[in-house]
Amino acid sequence: MGSKRISSKEEIENFLKIFKSCWDKQVVSRISEENDDTLAVLEITPEHRAEEIKNLQVEDYVKGPTPDHDGTPDKEWWEFGAYVKSYEIYIKIAVYKNKGRCMSFHFPNYEITYPYKRKGNANEKK
Repeated sequence: MGSKRISSKEEIENFLKIFKSCWDKQVVSRISEENDDTLAVLEITPEHRAEEIKNLQVEDYVKGPTPDHDGTPDKEWWEFGAYVKSYEIYIKIAVYKNKGRCMSFHFPNYEITYPYKRKGNANEKK
């Protein structure tokens, strides 16, 4: 139900700066095991996952912010994509109550479109 508006590069940069300054490198618990399964398939540790998230750039932006499904005011999620070991990964992060949160770090369930990524560089690591 969130806006279809694409955030500006400045808005994304500002969000990432705030997120990285307050993120404790934890992943929010989910009923789904997609996050853990992705780490197993990629053969990476939670620490490696944290580094990948820490390295997100404006070009990795997919969409957001979008309101949380639970309707909590001021709780908005931002979606990004990144390539880890040549696999595309969907990443969903937020800042809420001065804490950075990562909800998702798993293989995408749909085709990801990057509004700011140059064509031809989709598989390149920054």
